[in-house]
Amino acid sequence: MSLNFTNKLSPLTTQLKEFSSITDLLDTDKGQDIYKTFSEITKGNSVSQTAESLSKLNINPSFSEELLTAGIESKNLSGTLDDVSKSMENFQSKSSSALGGLGTLVASHPIATIGTAAVAAIGIAYSAYKNYKQNMINEATEGASAWEAQNSTLEAQKQKYIELKKLLDSGVLDESGTYDVKMQILDIQNQIVGAYGDAASELDLVNGQLSNQLSLLGDISQTEARKNLVHNRKAYKDAEKEMTTEREYQLGHLGLDPQAGGVTKDIYSIAEKHEKDGIALRDDGTGVYTIHFEGDASQAQEAIESFMLDTDELLTKYKDDENATSFIEGILSSSEKAYRENEEILDNYADNYKEFLKMTMIAEGNGENSPATIYGNFAQAVDQYNEAIAEGDSSKIDEATTALENAQETKCLRLSMYIQKKYPVDNMISFIFSCYVQSIFTLPTIILRKD
Repeated sequence: MSLNFTNKLSPLTTQLKEFSSITDLLDTDKGQDIYKTFSEITKGNSVSQTAESLSKLNINPSFSEELLTAGIESKNLSGTLDDVSKSMENFQSKSSSALGGLGTLVASHPIATIGTAAVAAIGIAYSAYKNYKQNMINEATEGASAWEAQNSTLEAQKQKYIELKKLLDSGVLDESGTYDVKMQILDIQNQIVGAYGDAASELDLVNGQLSNQLSLLGDISQTEARKNLVHNRKAYKDAEKEMTTEREYQLGHLGLDPQAGGVTKDIYSIAEKHEKDGIALRDDGTGVYTIHFEGDASQAQEAIESFMLDTDELLTKYKDDENATSFIEGILSSSEKAYRENEEILDNYADNYKEFLKMTMIAEGNGENSPATIYGNFAQAVDQYNEAIAEGDSSKIDEATTALENAQETKCLRLSMYIQKKYPVDNMISFIFSCYVQSIFTLPTIILRKD
């Protein structure tokens, strides 16, 4: 029995004791969070190991049995319903002193075997929890998809308007051309007013100054983003929590001496190589070393995949050693299981979370250091660079190149500062800080310079 494992469960003791049954636990958001944490800590462990830890923490035995049964129902724990009964019988037969008081509890709550009705109730409770999570996914997906379609349309209209307005203000059009461009701009305005009603009533795209009209369009984007965030707040927060939660995956066992030599030493070296990515070797308390990943869902995918690719290369090196090959396959099998589990999280939540971040940033408005302004300045630098390339003036190209490089550096720096101020660093996806988030904004394409 791993003391480490019991210590991991220990912080949940007070929270679990607030509930009398698993149905009670899953009936509230707080309880669902507790159950989720409990499931993540116990994932892949045996029924007997989990039962013993629960007993040491003096969790009500009937509640413990329900937690164990739910673990079997959800395939989170290894074992069977018979193992649940045997574990509980085993603890019932021990003295209260050996069990830290559980013997007394069991004596007052005899539960030799779990009844059919109880199993059904737990199955229903677990199904209800799964349905709740799926509904959150569906709500976030529907809200994000509708908003993205609407925002993309507005963004396309804005870009077309910028193009037409610059042409209109250039003075190069004759009377017929001017009329035609004005009618195109008016058509864009009518479409926007039709979509947003009173929120677009102040627009005067034909006669107004470009900067003022873009500010008004920015206000519309901001308002719509805020509305969507309010209407789907719970669903988006659920996506945020799933994507930013620190997770732990077990990628395989290395045995008692991970540096003994041969294939074990090679895998040990690979794990060390990926330590910076969240891969770690750990003594589980029994002297057996296991390979773990710790980090959020976005970090897990790349880290586990890289670890698997390096480990897979060992199959060629040890192709004539059946035992070594079998050992490698075991590590790869455990790693693939973790990879698939994490992939499901990304499939369910990554896109919605990305849209949630985009909405949040647009909802901040157009302040000096807001994401919208940061990207607006960068887009302007890109436009100026492209114009310089089109003109072919080498001095203008050099000047625009420097300005673009500065804008890119400023964009990354200011965005990082904004995010670090707005959100806790340990609660954000790491790719935000490497400017990956730029892909969620529509930016002009940079024309490659031909020297």
